[in-house]
Amino acid sequence: MASVWILGPHVGYRRQARSLVIDTPQWRLSIADAPAALDLALASLENGMAAVDSGLPRLLQQRLQQCDALHSLPARPEGVDGFLDGFLALCDSWALGVFASPFWPRFMAGQATAGEVFGFLGQLYHRTAGADLHNRCACENCQLPALRPHLLRHYQEEQGHAAMIADGLRRCGAPGCQAVDAPALASTRRLIALMVSLSRWPAAYLGCYGIFHAPATIRDAAALRRQFAGFAQLYPFAAPGFDAVCRHAQLDYRLGHEEIMLARWLREQGPPDGEFVLGALRGARCAAAAFRAIFDELFTLRPQAAC
Repeated sequence: MASVWILGPHVGYRRQARSLVIDTPQWRLSIADAPAALDLALASLENGMAAVDSGLPRLLQQRLQQCDALHSLPARPEGVDGFLDGFLALCDSWALGVFASPFWPRFMAGQATAGEVFGFLGQLYHRTAGADLHNRCACENCQLPALRPHLLRHYQEEQGHAAMIADGLRRCGAPGCQAVDAPALASTRRLIALMVSLSRWPAAYLGCYGIFHAPATIRDAAALRRQFAGFAQLYPFAAPGFDAVCRHAQLDYRLGHEEIMLARWLREQGPPDGEFVLGALRGARCAAAAFRAIFDELFTLRPQAAC
């Protein structure tokens, strides 16, 4: 069966003297005297392709697959559920790479500074506010009449949710107010700009939500409360902010957004074709890389000691 191939979002490569160095989530590969054609092959796979015919040697292809760096999905899935199972499992794997950022071990150990904590909550606020923009753009740009009602419903149900997070942050006092008033980080602005850009291509735009709503194994409302209560225990000075983010997540859950729009759309339309599969993979890959960049940038913040 024909497959669609794409390089993982957390894979990097560079030239070092005459060698090509490939950094994967698990390994670093170094290829001595690598021809320039390999760089071009990897660049092609970053954008995804219908077959690995870009000049990548078979041995390297196999090695990248073993390193969880090169991924494929059937170009003609056997049913909607078959596609969703494979696609969402891949998104869950890529989301784990987002949480491999050095920001997270410090944060989960209760060792983040107050500046990092409020920076984190501030980016959640800006990300939610930015969703109003890209959700509206998706409605305006949609050329598929059957998809537009789904996009419009999502836009209407999500619109204005950033105010909930802003209110929670302001209840944290001056640091929370500053988090709301400060401009978004450059990485957060790039994520929002990416979503606005992808709103012109339905498959890519819908594919992003496989990352935003990972893991695909949905947690219940009680699990959400436990998670954010745990964050509040680690950082009590920011408890109202975490409570607001939790209430926003629970609202999404009540609205039925735990099933991503991509799934609802395909259940109406039937299995995707190879072009749609490739588009969804491209969108998810871009979203995972952009999300990871936010936490990597947050890790560089060192304003004040935790309270």
